[in-house]
Amino acid sequence: MSILLFSDSRPWQRLHVGPLSPYIDPFAQYLLQQGYATWTIVDKLRVVTKLSQWLERHQLGVGALDEQQVSAFFHQLHQNELRTYHGDHTTLGMFLEHVRNCGILTVPAPNVEDNALAMLERDFVQYLREQRHRLYQQVRDLWFAVCDRR
Repeated sequence: MSILLFSDSRPWQRLHVGPLSPYIDPFAQYLLQQGYATWTIVDKLRVVTKLSQWLERHQLGVGALDEQQVSAFFHQLHQNELRTYHGDHTTLGMFLEHVRNCGILTVPAPNVEDNALAMLERDFVQYLREQRHRLYQQVRDLWFAVCDRR
């Protein structure tokens, strides 16, 4: 793979640091298969390498990698670097998806609140509460009206 991206192997070796280093080559191959240009692949791999270095500095392994860790990484990255790249979030999202599809990381369980059925159920329960409250008020008002007539 290094022959395709670099004429010298040293830059390729610099991309292989930290806990994500074993996954650089497969991800590069995946990007190549997706039709990305060589320099785009290199840029994407540099972002993954920065994340890997960040994980290593924070003594986190691959198993700790998730969207929350990526957000923390970007928060710190944007504080420390003047330049930000618009494709970095997408790149790391692709990387997370790739390592999950390869079975390296588990796919997170869907958030119940994000589930359409759960949202429908929650909305229906709220609707019933509102209707029940209205019905209670109507019955109470009717009861007091009947009691006042006596």
